[in-house]
Amino acid sequence: MNWRKICFIGLLNVLTAFSAMATVDTVNTYSGLRLYSGVSDSIFVNHPRYHGVFYKDSCATENFGTILRSTAMLGICWRRIANNFSPRFWEIGGASPDNSVGIVVEEIDAINSAAMAAFQAGGDTIEIDSMYEIDRPVSLITHNTYLGVGDSVGFVRKNSPKTVLTAPTQIGDDSIRVQSNFGFRNRNKINIANDQAYDSIAGFVSYNIYLSNNLGNDSVVYISGRKIQKAMDVGDSVGLFFVMMRPRFSQLDSVYIKNLIFDGNRSSYTLNYDWRVATTIMLTSTNEALIEDCRFYETPAENIFLCGASFKNCHGQGLNGSILHFSCQPNKYITNVLYNNFKNVNEVPDAIMSHSEAAFTFSAKVRNLRVAYNYIEGIGEHGLGRFSNDDYNNEITDNLLNTDKDEVNFLAFYTSPDSNIVYNNKNLNKADTSVGPCIIKAPEPRGVFPCVGNSSLQIPLGLGDRFTISIDSL
Repeated sequence: MNWRKICFIGLLNVLTAFSAMATVDTVNTYSGLRLYSGVSDSIFVNHPRYHGVFYKDSCATENFGTILRSTAMLGICWRRIANNFSPRFWEIGGASPDNSVGIVVEEIDAINSAAMAAFQAGGDTIEIDSMYEIDRPVSLITHNTYLGVGDSVGFVRKNSPKTVLTAPTQIGDDSIRVQSNFGFRNRNKINIANDQAYDSIAGFVSYNIYLSNNLGNDSVVYISGRKIQKAMDVGDSVGLFFVMMRPRFSQLDSVYIKNLIFDGNRSSYTLNYDWRVATTIMLTSTNEALIEDCRFYETPAENIFLCGASFKNCHGQGLNGSILHFSCQPNKYITNVLYNNFKNVNEVPDAIMSHSEAAFTFSAKVRNLRVAYNYIEGIGEHGLGRFSNDDYNNEITDNLLNTDKDEVNFLAFYTSPDSNIVYNNKNLNKADTSVGPCIIKAPEPRGVFPCVGNSSLQIPLGLGDRFTISIDSL
C-alpha cells in the first residue's frame, strides 16, 4: 500500500464524523477549489505545501480564516473543517482568532491573524501573494514560515501618517496635543520634530495608551516611554514609526522568512533617522531562524536587528543605515551571514543616525557570529563596526567591503582579540594600508597576524617533502 492510499484512508476516517460528506473530490490548488463546479459537497485540496478538506456551505455567516468563496457557483462558500489548518486562506472581514488583533479590516490584519492561527496550530506557512502596503508591523511568531510566492511580493511602508502639534510642550512632558489622531495605532512609535527634514531631537516614544476619538477637536496622545526632551512649538510635526516585522513574543524559534521584498519607503520617512525606530526586521534571541533570498530597498534606519539567525543570499540597496545590527543576549545559537550582496548603504552619516558607523554593527553580547563571503559596494561609512568587551567567539572573514574610508574597520583592536577573528576582508576602493593582503589584522594569542605567512615547522621543508594547503578566501 503506497503513501497516497494510506493518507486517503486516514482522511476518510476523519470524514466519517461529517454525514454530509458522502464523496470527496480532489483539486490541487486553492484556485482549483474556487473554480470547482462538480457535485461533491467535500473537496480535498492536495498541494505539496498546503492541503486541507473543505465542505460546501452558504456564505451567510462570516467565519474569518476558514472560508473560500466560489467563483463558479453563486452564493457558495467552501468552509474548512475545524482544526485542519494548512496553510491559511484568509479573506478580509470578520473577527480575528487573536483578540489583540481585533476586527480584521485590512491586509495586515489578515496576515497577522493568519500568523497567530498558524502558531496556534503548531506552526505553518503564511503565503504572501502580492506587494502589501503596511502601516503597522507584521507579527513574527515561532515555527511560522513567511513565504513570498512570486517575484514581486512583500511589504512596503505606507506613507508616514503625519500631524502637527496644536499646543506647545515642555521638556519632561508625557503627552502631546495634535491636530488629528488619524493613522496612530497601538504598539507603534511616534516622533516629534520641527519639520519633516529634521532629526529626531525629541527622541522616540512608545504610544500605547489612549487617543481622543473626538473628531474635529484636538487629540491628546499620552506617551509611555521616553519623555519629551526638547520644548516644541505649535505646528511642529509628528510622525509614526514602526518595525516592519517584529516578534509577538520575546523568544522566537524556527522562524523562516523567504523570498520577500521589503521597501522601507524612506522618502516618506525623513524623520526616521533614529536607528531604533524604523528597523525592517527585528529578529533577536532566536533558534534556527532563517532569512533567505529576500530583497531590501530604501530603508530609513538600521535595516535588521539580528541574533541567533541565518541571513543568506539576500541583496538590496539604498539604506540610510547599517545592513545588519547584532544585539544579542547571551545564547548558544549560531548566527550566520553568508553570500549577501548590497550596495549604497550607510548613506546617512553617524552624526544623524547616532549609531550607524558601519555596514555591520555590533553591541550587547554578540557571540557565535560568522560573517563571510559578502559583497558590499558603496558603503557611506566603515565596513565593520566595533566589538565590545562582552563580544566573543565571532569570525568575520573573506568579505569584500568597498568603502571610501581608508580602512574597512571602525575599531580593529579590542580586549579579547583571541575570541574575535577578523581577517582577509578587502576594500577594493582603496589600496591596502598595511603589509600583506589584510585590511584588518586582529592579533592571535601567540602574537602572529592572520594572513602573514608563518610556519609551525621546526625544520624547513626540503625537496620532496609533502604538505597540505588549506584555502579560505574569496
